[in-house]
Amino acid sequence: MRVLVADDHAYNRELLSIILEDEGHQVVEAVNGIQAVDIYCTDLSIDIVLMDINMPEMDGISATKLIKTHSVERFVPIIFITALDNAEIIASCLDAGGDDFVPKPVNEDVLIAKLNAHARTLELYNNLHDAHAELSRYKDIVDREHAIVEHIFLNYGKRDQSQCQNVRQHTSPASMFDGDVVLVSSSLDGGVYILVGDFAGHGLVAAIGALPLSEVFYSMVSVQASIAEIASALNQRLLEILPADMCCCATIMYVDASGRDVTVWSGGMHDILAIKPNRLAVEKFPAKHGPLGVLSKAEFDSSLLLFQIDVGEKVYIHTEGIVNTLNSEQQPFGLTRLEDQLLTDSDDAVASLNAALIEFHGGAQQADDISIVELVGGPLQHLNIPESKF
Repeated sequence: MRVLVADDHAYNRELLSIILEDEGHQVVEAVNGIQAVDIYCTDLSIDIVLMDINMPEMDGISATKLIKTHSVERFVPIIFITALDNAEIIASCLDAGGDDFVPKPVNEDVLIAKLNAHARTLELYNNLHDAHAELSRYKDIVDREHAIVEHIFLNYGKRDQSQCQNVRQHTSPASMFDGDVVLVSSSLDGGVYILVGDFAGHGLVAAIGALPLSEVFYSMVSVQASIAEIASALNQRLLEILPADMCCCATIMYVDASGRDVTVWSGGMHDILAIKPNRLAVEKFPAKHGPLGVLSKAEFDSSLLLFQIDVGEKVYIHTEGIVNTLNSEQQPFGLTRLEDQLLTDSDDAVASLNAALIEFHGGAQQADDISIVELVGGPLQHLNIPESKF
């Protein structure tokens, strides 16, 4: 170790230097507190300080206070070498930042034992400091990568600038990245395409599948593809790129310009819920298929469900994060509560449901991604229908 010895008596410095150098340490000498502080601040290789208390120009206690002030990023133990045994002075030394004492006359064995003990502490500190620095560096890299990915996801979400006034949606990710996918795109013939997807898990691993899903969806919508064609293309693409233990539950829907005729492919999702304007009951349209990205092209079933809705009727597609939301007693929100909440209706049932979920889980950590889409039956109204998607 590199040891700074601060003592105004040459004899004491020489004695300490002999003891330390015999043990293989390097010694740097200071004749007063001012010089000790200057050396400490300029020589970043100092590992430990042996400090006398009574010195001219600046005493050891004052020097220790200054050294500790400059030690925000450094840990350098300070051992007072003193003949004083006054309790008040010892307390002042500790208050100033001193770490230990060695009485005068110096016992060589005691001094070396204390140096070795502080050397172990110093090694532990340095190891922790290095680990913290490495973790900080890694965090900076991860934060940068997350920022880039978040930017890409945000831009993907802005790809379709059209808006159907008959559709409301809400999504709430459990973490920075959303494993749920909600895509709504107006078609050139005045209809609207809706896709609600729920990748297994949540976070970045689940969300990464949204990129190819969105790419295929928008490409197919741009050529007015059928729902069966879109479902088949999505399944094939996800089958090609997803690992075997990952899939995407999804509902893919097309509603014509009248807002009455609905075409659906649904796999692995909860029932589509439909509520008539009289709000007397909930009609359910179950998913007939398994998730996307599991079956081969030959096995995949693209058969569709067709139904009609009335003007003012409301249709809901939701992911399982809603029914799996837990309260403080670990009880799930469940399908019954969801249906009862939707039956109560309001000017904005999606917003009301979100408020009910927040009240139910009481501000606890959200465990899964949450998404819901509401479609109101009747002639579709659009904003900014583009002439071409690409």
